[in-house]
Amino acid sequence: MNVLVIDIGGSHVRMLATGQDEARKFASGRTMTPRLTVSGARKLAKDWQYEVVFIGYPGPALSRRVGTA
Repeated sequence: MNVLVIDIGGSHVRMLATGQDEARKFASGRTMTPRLTVSGARKLAKDWQYEVVFIGYPGPALSRRVGTA
């Protein structure tokens, strides 16, 4: 199974997929929205093959939902 890992950080969104040698990243920050995150990730991963996505982000998750700090 090929996995795409997306790490949402305060200054960058970093991505790496199974079988790839180098991570890719794009700038994030306070103005980053979910729509911009998805758009940027889809653009950078367009030539990668994956079946599942794992997302890490700097915030709480309660009852399988994203929360706010």
